[in-house]
Amino acid sequence: MNTNAATASTEADTGPRRLYPASISFLIEERPLLWYEKPEDYDNLRRGVFDNLAPRDTLECIFSKNLVDYFWEHRRMRRLMQTAINFAMPNAAGKLLAPGITSFDVDRRRKAKRQAESVAYGVEEETSRDCASLEEQMEEARVRHEEIHLRAYDSQTECIAHIRHECERIENRIHWLLKNFEARRATMAAMARSLVENEMAQTVEYREAS
Repeated sequence: MNTNAATASTEADTGPRRLYPASISFLIEERPLLWYEKPEDYDNLRRGVFDNLAPRDTLECIFSKNLVDYFWEHRRMRRLMQTAINFAMPNAAGKLLAPGITSFDVDRRRKAKRQAESVAYGVEEETSRDCASLEEQMEEARVRHEEIHLRAYDSQTECIAHIRHECERIENRIHWLLKNFEARRATMAAMARSLVENEMAQTVEYREAS
């Protein structure tokens, strides 16, 4: 017996409300993750979407799962855009802080790039007493953070445009799924009302006939 599958089914069945039928747990619990993405983040997103939509049958569960995957993909694309700019900022900082390529400032450019890279990735690099920090170099060269950001953004415009296009494609798909989900709910509700009304009408006719 697969212990992990049994545990997952138990968790789905013993919660305050079953989020999806156990018969399709193999589909709903599948995570489309890349190696660096956290399973718990995906699970939290899935739980939130299922709690919010409260799918009533297998088809609505599949709709909800597709929405979860598209929301996750959209998040991934936005993080890629951020990474693309961060990736280019160290090189942009090096060029702005040491614009001239001479035998004297090549080391300075490399140092500025290395320091900018450490800041971009959230790790402040220790500097020796005779080495100015990145902020000190920026102040000396009268370079603002926005200038580095702009130079980095400009170097990644093609990549960013492609990512934005993918984000729009995913957003359109999300809107389409939500629209169809709501339309199906409305249709099912109308059918239920019609059945109830027909049942009530038949009951009235039976009583009047008797």
